[in-house]
Amino acid sequence: SPCYATIQEAVDAAQPGDEIRVAAGTYMGVNNQGGLSQALYIDKSVTIRGGFLTSNWDTPNPEANITELNAMTLGRGVYISSTQITVTLEGLHISYGDSTGLGGHQPSMFENYDAGGGAGVYLFEAETQITANNQFLSNHGGAISAQKGSLTLRQSWLENNDDGTALYTFKTE
Repeated sequence: SPCYATIQEAVDAAQPGDEIRVAAGTYMGVNNQGGLSQALYIDKSVTIRGGFLTSNWDTPNPEANITELNAMTLGRGVYISSTQITVTLEGLHISYGDSTGLGGHQPSMFENYDAGGGAGVYLFEAETQITANNQFLSNHGGAISAQKGSLTLRQSWLENNDDGTALYTFKTE
């Protein structure tokens, strides 16, 4: 409580440190928050957990109650950008992200090139924990890209992500 029509609305309304619980279902489409195209834009410390039923917000079951963020190949799945924030993603299927034309690796001599691995989740200068029951499916541009941040990846599945590496990390000094 309160409930929101989209996950992005819940993230926008959240206070740093909040946990957002997401009901099973497929959440499709992208927004242009932050001047980029993605299904979900995160710029504050939050935890996002999927696998809940609207009749049970206490016990998630992400295997039975699939919570999918589907970017419909119109942009990245999740874009995480901000210094000194911690984001935790749990129990989510992040699918059909596409990083074509979205760049990455900035600031550097590679900033005009698409970030390999950044179609599912792209993080820039953030501490991110991707834990327990996440799946990255059919992302064009790879599954995950971490630039100048910290990434912990546990108990997650990467499948059918193409056109780049499954996991890419890049650090500039």
